[in-house]
Amino acid sequence: MRPKTLIVLGSLAVIAVGLVVFDAYWAKRKERQEEAAKKVLAALPWEKITRLEIETEKEKGGRIVLERTSAGSPSTWQIRQPVQEEADGSAVDRLWNGLKDLTYDKKFAMASGTKLSDFGLDPPRSLIRLQDAEGHTLAALRVGRKTPVEGDLYAMLEGSRDVLIVPSWRESTLVPALKDLRNRRLTTLKATDLARIVIERKGLEPPTLAFRKEQGLWRIEQPRPMLASASTLAALTSTIEFLEAEDFVAERATDLAPYGLDNPEVRLTVETAQGAQQVFLFGKKRDDATFFAQVAQRPRIVAVRRSIVEDLQRGLDYWRSQQAADFESYNLQSARIRQGTQTWEFVKETQPGETWKEQWFLKAGTQKKEIPLNTVEDFFRNLDYAEAATIRDDVPASELASMGLNDPALVVRVTDKDKPTQTIEIGRAGDKTYTRNPAFPSTVFELKKESADKLWQAWEELKKKLQGK
Repeated sequence: MRPKTLIVLGSLAVIAVGLVVFDAYWAKRKERQEEAAKKVLAALPWEKITRLEIETEKEKGGRIVLERTSAGSPSTWQIRQPVQEEADGSAVDRLWNGLKDLTYDKKFAMASGTKLSDFGLDPPRSLIRLQDAEGHTLAALRVGRKTPVEGDLYAMLEGSRDVLIVPSWRESTLVPALKDLRNRRLTTLKATDLARIVIERKGLEPPTLAFRKEQGLWRIEQPRPMLASASTLAALTSTIEFLEAEDFVAERATDLAPYGLDNPEVRLTVETAQGAQQVFLFGKKRDDATFFAQVAQRPRIVAVRRSIVEDLQRGLDYWRSQQAADFESYNLQSARIRQGTQTWEFVKETQPGETWKEQWFLKAGTQKKEIPLNTVEDFFRNLDYAEAATIRDDVPASELASMGLNDPALVVRVTDKDKPTQTIEIGRAGDKTYTRNPAFPSTVFELKKESADKLWQAWEELKKKLQGK
């Protein structure tokens, strides 16, 4: 093929590609223009709208009035009617954006002889008025029943005779319930701020559970001193921070007996390190999914998830640690292991220029010797994950010798970067292995054989490295 022909064909190919791209661009632009043209409330000056009035079938003819007090993401909204309180900013923003972006699929003028009631628009399922700061209505949208075939929604702007068909997936936005717009959160306390928690349970053993956080470590104070389960307390503090109402039952209850809140099933008291305190009461079951609840000193009754109350009613084993110490093996910064008269000091450091890479070193005075990372990590991981076969909280000092704990085979001290230094004593008696935390001297854990075997095997491997073998 001649060069000139190749040039011509190449030019035609470039032109063809350009035409395809150009056509796609204009098609997309036309699509955006058509979509914008179908926006129901496109002509509104949205920057002036600060108030929404909603009449909805879900509130039995009652009116919901929302007022925006500050912009942002989420915005701050106040409910002015039928209650006076802060709204859920994210929920109202979804309503706001749903209205702003609302488009119709079809539009037709009402035929002669038809009535608004034919489309469920008089009375409407929902009537939403969008108002400015002075209370002037800039637009009002009626939302009616579903269309018979597709199940979409009929809608109409007041002052218009055009019936709009809008997508069915907008229904929850266009026909809201008050409870969906209310701030469901029952507290503003943060999980990280909590320092003490007391759970009082009616008719259960133990009747009272008390926890205190010290230097990042949760301890059980009642019914007796012991280490708390870190994961369980993390879940509890998170539950408290995000505690919310599933439903709003009564705004101003004067008689608590019908809800079982005059003598609650559970009383939960939480305190922050700064001294702030809040009390939550949990009454009887409302139904299979929820319990009645109340924030003490507030008249409102709400319903909360059943699982929240049932967790608070769990036994002591659920709350206590199943290990002698609470640390994360991957989080350790330093450690000490003593066997008999010999002691080894370890420190974990980040490699220069490689902030992601960590290495364990054996310290001897001012000298440091690198120790294989996996060997050290394996020992501490097995200690961290060691499972107890039995736990005793009443071991007298006279019994420690029979468990090998009067002169432990190993004494391990660990420092987790997020928690205080802790000590674990490990004893052997025959084929059994026991662990104890001196901070809780009467509590002894007998390890499961599988956990004990893995721990001692990991120790033997580490010891070989320490001895240079």
